[in-house]
Amino acid sequence: HVLGTARSRPVACSECHLVPGALLSPGHLDSAAPAELVFSGVALGLAAAGAGVWSLVVGYLAGYVANAAGLLLLTPYRVRPAFDREEARRVIRTGRGFLSQDLAVFLGQNADYLAVGRILGPTQLGFYAMAFRQAELPHYAIAEPVGKVTFPAFAQMSDDRPRMADIWLRATRLVGLISIPALVGLAIVA
Repeated sequence: HVLGTARSRPVACSECHLVPGALLSPGHLDSAAPAELVFSGVALGLAAAGAGVWSLVVGYLAGYVANAAGLLLLTPYRVRPAFDREEARRVIRTGRGFLSQDLAVFLGQNADYLAVGRILGPTQLGFYAMAFRQAELPHYAIAEPVGKVTFPAFAQMSDDRPRMADIWLRATRLVGLISIPALVGLAIVA
């Protein structure tokens, strides 16, 4: 699964997909499906051929290329890159706080990976990363899609607080009904 988390994505590569992805978002088009299929096919094929860890690296790169190609083909218009030095200075000047905050969050989210890799080595880091990713699966497979659907619905219901509270409670129960058994199952097999 090609996920967009701070732990698993090359930032420069995935950020170029934001505008085309946002343009396709209102139609609820799953633009990640081609990337997931390409990643799976390439990574499994290379792993079967004996490429080792490089099968994952090449699989992720192929998935990102497939995602970018799919978004470019499906986006109704192209955003042309441009650079304005004065605008860049203004954005850096006004966005320094956000940049600092994002950097601190990134370091906080990845400090454990740095420590495990430094202390235990690359093999144990790989096991740690895969275990961490397994624990995140219920969130990315269940809670995140529900959040993407319910947020616009809640925005439309902002004037009807009792209805919004009722639907929020039902959605939370549904996520728990599915997520908790999945998490218990992961804990049992761990």
